[in-house]
Amino acid sequence: MNPACSRGKRGPKPLDPTRVATTVTLPAAVKEHAYALAKRDGVSMTNIIERVLCAAFGMPVPSYCLPKPNSGQRELPLAKAS
Repeated sequence: MNPACSRGKRGPKPLDPTRVATTVTLPAAVKEHAYALAKRDGVSMTNIIERVLCAAFGMPVPSYCLPKPNSGQRELPLAKAS
């Protein structure tokens, strides 16, 4: 049981003190591109936006924002057994 939830109830995860929740309004086309990139790379859209902003500001991109290994690969179908 999480000590922060002494009664055993689930709740939101405590926020990392080095990060700040921010709401952004994006043009639909930008959101579609970000969503497609997130799906391709196997990360969240939040991580995509963070990756783009870090790169634009010349800051290091956190490892959790980078594409997951094999995220863009699809498995080949198995040949049917004879």
